[in-house]
Amino acid sequence: MSGLADYLAKNYLTADSEKKSKKRKRKNKDAGLIIDDDDSLGWKDKADDDDEDAPMIDYAIVGGGTLKKSKKKSKGTSAATWTAVGVAAPSHAEQLAADAAAADAIIAGTAADRQKAAEAEDEAPEMVDTDGVMRMESGAKAGLQSAAEVAAATKRKQDEDKRKAEEVAKELGGAAQETIYRDASGRIINVAMKRAEARKKAEEEERIKREKEKAARGDVQNAEAERRKQQLQNAKTMTIARYADDAELNDELKERGHWNDPASGFLRKKKAGRSITGKPLYQGPFQPNRYNIRPGHRWDGIDRGNGFEKQWFDSRNRKANIEKLEYQWQMDESNVVGEQTAYGVTDKPIAIKDNICTKQLKTTASSGILKDFTSPYDATVVKLLQDEGAVVVGKTNMDEFGMGSHSTHSHFGPVKMQRYDGEETSVGGSSGGSALVVATSQCWAALGTDTGGSVRLPAAYTSVIGFKPSYGLISRWGVIAYANSLDTVGIFGRNVAGVKHIFDKLNIHDARDPTSVSNTTRAKFRAESRPTSLRIGVPLDYNIDTLEPAVRKAWLLRLRHLWDRGHTLHPVRLPTTQQALSAYYVLAPAEASSNLAKYDGVRFGSRVPGIDGTPDSVLFAKTRGQGFGPEVQRRILLGAFSLSAQAMDNYFIQAQKVRRLVQQDFNRVFALPNPLFDSEVSLSKTKGVDVIICPTAPSMAPSLAEVKTQDPLHSYMNDVFTVPASLAGLPAITLPTAAPNNEEKSENSGSPDPFFNTIGLQIIGQYGDDQLVLDTAKILEEITSTPQNRTGPEVDAWGSGVKSDT
Repeated sequence: MSGLADYLAKNYLTADSEKKSKKRKRKNKDAGLIIDDDDSLGWKDKADDDDEDAPMIDYAIVGGGTLKKSKKKSKGTSAATWTAVGVAAPSHAEQLAADAAAADAIIAGTAADRQKAAEAEDEAPEMVDTDGVMRMESGAKAGLQSAAEVAAATKRKQDEDKRKAEEVAKELGGAAQETIYRDASGRIINVAMKRAEARKKAEEEERIKREKEKAARGDVQNAEAERRKQQLQNAKTMTIARYADDAELNDELKERGHWNDPASGFLRKKKAGRSITGKPLYQGPFQPNRYNIRPGHRWDGIDRGNGFEKQWFDSRNRKANIEKLEYQWQMDESNVVGEQTAYGVTDKPIAIKDNICTKQLKTTASSGILKDFTSPYDATVVKLLQDEGAVVVGKTNMDEFGMGSHSTHSHFGPVKMQRYDGEETSVGGSSGGSALVVATSQCWAALGTDTGGSVRLPAAYTSVIGFKPSYGLISRWGVIAYANSLDTVGIFGRNVAGVKHIFDKLNIHDARDPTSVSNTTRAKFRAESRPTSLRIGVPLDYNIDTLEPAVRKAWLLRLRHLWDRGHTLHPVRLPTTQQALSAYYVLAPAEASSNLAKYDGVRFGSRVPGIDGTPDSVLFAKTRGQGFGPEVQRRILLGAFSLSAQAMDNYFIQAQKVRRLVQQDFNRVFALPNPLFDSEVSLSKTKGVDVIICPTAPSMAPSLAEVKTQDPLHSYMNDVFTVPASLAGLPAITLPTAAPNNEEKSENSGSPDPFFNTIGLQIIGQYGDDQLVLDTAKILEEITSTPQNRTGPEVDAWGSGVKSDT
C-alpha cells in the first residue's frame, strides 16, 4: 500500500504549506466526511484538472478500518501524512500485485462504461424531449413545426456541425487537410499563392483584351454600349404596365385561363365569316403587307413583290394629275400676265420645298439620311394652302438641310439652269428648286425656307420674286429645322400680287409653333394708310469693293426712277454689316449641330448596317458619315466647335452680341419703332426711313463650272447682303431687274450675255412692317416692267443730288 500511497501523493496531493496559526474549529456532524475534490458538484473545468485550492484534512486509519485525524504534520510531501493504524503493513510483492489489480479494474471498468454508452446510443429509439415531443434520429422534432422552430433547429444543427468540425480540425492540427506539393529540389510549393498569381494574371489579360476592344470600337460606340447597359438596368426596375388594349394579347390570356377549365370544352368559338364567294374569311393576326389585305382563299398573305406595282400606279396617277392641272392652268383666264383679277389659290399648282413636311409625298430635305422618310402629317403652311384649294404638285430639290448657296449640295444631284447658249448657271441656294419651277412656269407659286437668304438669293438668280416675311409671322410647324432662330418660310411667285395673296393666307398665329408671334403683338403692327412719298434708305456700307459694276449701276438706276416718282433718298449707315456674315456662320452651324444630332439611325434617319451586317447593330459614326453630305458635315463640325467649352465665349457669345448690334443698327435707321421692344408703335414723320433698298447679291448668277472651283468661303460671300436682315428677323423681298444693256460683261460674271441677265434688288423693312415692304415692291415692279426704264441717268446716291449723263 505504501506504493499506491506514494503514487497518489505524488500525482494528486499537494505539499504542506507553512504552519499557520489556526482557530480551533468545533466539531460537526460531517467531521468524518472526506471531500478531496469538487468534480462531482459540477465545478470541474476540464476532465484532467485537479482542485488545488481544496482544503486537505489528514486522517488516519484507526482500528478496524476507521480513519483517524492525524495531529502531526510532516515537513515532507503529503504522502507522509497517511499512516496505517492497527493494520500490519503489506509486503512489497503484495503491494505491487494490489496496484496492478486496481489498475486492471479501473481500465476494465472504463472500457465497459464506454461499450455500454455506444450500445445505448446505437440502439436508442426515438428520443422524447423534456417537453414531450417526439424526435427523429437526427434530433429534429417530428411532425408539423412552425417556421420559428424549424429555424431554431436548423441553427442548433449548424452550430453542432461547426463545433464537431472545429474539434476534428484541432485534432488534425490543420496540416493534414491540405496536400503539400514540392518541387524538384524538395522545397514546398505554395499552391494557394500560385493559384492566386495565375488568377490575377488571367484577370489582367482579360482586362487588357477588353480595353483593346473598347478602343477599337470608338467613343460613339462605347457611349452607345453604356447607354444600352443603363437602359437594361433601368428596364429591370421598370414596372410592367399596359397603356392600350391589345386584342391579340387579350385573346391569348383568355385562352390560357381556359387551359385547366373542365368546362372549356363546351365553349364554342364564333363562326368565321364568309366572303362574297362563300369562302371562309381568315381569322386572327396576319403578316403585314403593302396593301394591308388579309390572307384568303387564293392568297396566303405573303407579299413577294418588290414595290414596282405601287411605284408604277403612283407615277401614272401623278402624270395624269399634272396633265389635268396644266390644262386647267392654260384655260384659266385669270392667269394671264397683267390682268388685275382676284388672286385666289384655288386649283393653283404649288410646289413645296423638300424640307417642309407633306403627308402624301416624301420629305427628305435632300439628304441621304432621310431619303426614305414620309411625314405622318402636313406642315401648317401646307395645310392652310390645301384648305384654300391649292394643289401640291410636288417637292423641289434643295441644298441638303438648307446648307448651301447654289443648290449643289443635294443627295439627288445639283439644281441646274441652262442659259440661251447652253451654259449651266447657278440657281442660288438653298431653295433653288422652288425658284426654278416658278421661273420655268411649272407651277404658279412655290414655298421655300429662308435662313440667311435662301429665298432671296435664288429669286435674284432666276428672275422671280422671293419674299421672306418677318420672323414668326408664318408658322414653322412641320419644317425640318436648320437654325431655329433664323428659319423662316418664304414665298416664290412671278408677281407681287400673287405673293401677297399667299402671304395673307399664311399670316396667322399657330399655337403649335412656339416661335409664332402672338395676336397681341400682331395688333401692334402699323395698319394706317401708307404715305404717298416713301423715305428710302440707301445703305452706304453695302457699296463694297467686290460689288460688280453692273449690279451697282442697276441699283442706282432704280433709285433714280423712284426719285423721279417723288420718293426721297436718304443715305444710312449700318456699320455692323461687315461682321454680320461672320456672326451668321457661327450661330447657324451651332444651332444645326444641335438640331441634326437626332439623326442617328435609331430614332430618325436611315440606318447603315453595322460590322456584322445586320441592321440592328447600329454604328452612329458610320450612319451619320454616310447619311450626311460634305457640306453638312463641315457645318456640324464648325458648330460643335463653337459650342465647345473652350470656344463658346470667344465665338458663340461674341456672335450673339454682334447679332444684337445688327438689330440695333436697323432699329436706329427705321422711322417705325420695333414692336418687339416698344409697347406703343408710333410713326415718326421727320426722322428715319420707311424701307431700305440694296442689291440682293454682289454679283450675277455664276456658272456651275465656276461654282465647282470656288472654295466654301467664296460661296459664303454670296450671302453678305441677305444675312443682316435674317439676323434681325426683318421682312425682305427680292425683285428682278434687268441689267443695263450698255453694260459689258464683268470679269466676275458667269453669264455669257449680260443683256439677258437679271439683277435682284432687295427691299428691307422694319419688323412687322411686311405690308409696306410688299407695297414698295409693287411700286418697283411697275417701274421695272416699263421698257423705257431699262436705262436712265445715274443717281448720286452717296451725295444729296442727282447727276445726269448728259
